[in-house]
Amino acid sequence: HRCRGDMATVSSYRNYEEEARGLVQQVLSTSVERSRQELAGREQPSAEWPVGKDFTVEKGQNAVAKLVEGWSVGESWKHCIGFLGKRGDHLFTYRVQWSEPTRRRPVPKATASVYFYILVQEQNSPVLVFYVLEGQKLVHRPGK
Repeated sequence: HRCRGDMATVSSYRNYEEEARGLVQQVLSTSVERSRQELAGREQPSAEWPVGKDFTVEKGQNAVAKLVEGWSVGESWKHCIGFLGKRGDHLFTYRVQWSEPTRRRPVPKATASVYFYILVQEQNSPVLVFYVLEGQKLVHRPGK
């Protein structure tokens, strides 16, 4: 027979299970609260995206720069932003390339890129902004 336990054994397993669930819930609650407090104390720069009629390549690049300033990355990570081009009259593409240069190795071996796509649809509406992490397929929207 695989499992021969009496009711006392089953009861003690239930007690352990309830106790474990309680501990996990307490740890999660504490972690969430600490994260909220940490984020509340930190000012997050918010990018102001231009409306279609005011959009320029430079304004798009400045808004991308302001957005990534608020991202939590280590202080040793540096980034540069480049305009990659435009498709048609409405889709502008930028790349933010992150690296961790040092004095000994100013040209880093590895980099990570985030690709931003800014779609100018209507003259009086804010542009639509999407971004994708290098090697990923999931499309993100700022603030979502």
